[in-house]
Amino acid sequence: MWWIDKVLKFYPFGSLLGVIEGGGTANLNLVVETEKGKFFLKCRRPQYASRERIIFEDAFQNHLKRKGLPVYPSLKTKEGKNFATWEDRVFQLYPYVEGDIFSEENFGELIEVSRVLGRFHLAANSFSPPVPKELPRYDDPKIMREKLEKVRKIVKKEEGEKIDFLINLTLGIEKKLPDKVYHSLPHTYFHGDFHPVNLKFKEGKLVGIFDFDWVSLQPRLRDIADGILFFASLKKEKYQTNDIASLTQAVNFDLKRTKTFLQFYEESAKILSTERKLLPWFIRARWLNCRVEGMRKVSKEKRIPYLLKDIFKPLNSLEKIENKIN
Repeated sequence: MWWIDKVLKFYPFGSLLGVIEGGGTANLNLVVETEKGKFFLKCRRPQYASRERIIFEDAFQNHLKRKGLPVYPSLKTKEGKNFATWEDRVFQLYPYVEGDIFSEENFGELIEVSRVLGRFHLAANSFSPPVPKELPRYDDPKIMREKLEKVRKIVKKEEGEKIDFLINLTLGIEKKLPDKVYHSLPHTYFHGDFHPVNLKFKEGKLVGIFDFDWVSLQPRLRDIADGILFFASLKKEKYQTNDIASLTQAVNFDLKRTKTFLQFYEESAKILSTERKLLPWFIRARWLNCRVEGMRKVSKEKRIPYLLKDIFKPLNSLEKIENKIN
């Protein structure tokens, strides 16, 4: 990766000493060590690399930092820019933060992450963006259905029956969460990918929130759904940062952990009764979209097995607790 040293010359942190491959399934992320220490180098994918998007995300991160959240905006180049361009590719350099991934066994970390998400949303309510960043509805059931219908045409009978169930699920999501209802819910500038690999913990404290590619003005329930799906649930294995199958593995929902997450989130931001009733449908939509969108990140011959592996497990366990969290 000889080009890394070329990129680092834009920054006042000395020459490259070593490279540690980072995680992520969308952007190229690397941990680099220079004469001035360790840093996190991000190469933005073209669809995430517009100047307006970078300005928006940098302003949002600085806003959260001023509000006391553990957020680390990108570092400045020698010219004072918050990005560097080399051979038509856009790079950003961030402080490297020591820490560990979320530990399911540490109940205190579950409480910590729920509190911080509440503070995150509370802080985001006062954000005034310098430039707009408008993204369409997340986990849109119509888009998921279109993709599933294409898959339905090429699968075997047994697989087709499962796909039919998922198509019907998108219809159920659309019925419970039509666009009018979705857009009527309390909105804020939310994280959009509130997943354990985008957080770091140290001695039980959340010390870093990362990856703001998906920040936009959307219903805050989507982040809360992420919190329950990825933090309050129980999993077979720890998440692997660069493995989409691991990051979207099936989970079991746990009533005690779910109630705990909601309780401590509400220390900063009260959840409305209408939101509680719709929260299970946000979770269903998020879970299904994880697998539908995740298909493009695996090889073609593995896409159907990836989509369907344990796909019903979270849906079944959610049914057992959903009436107890409203």
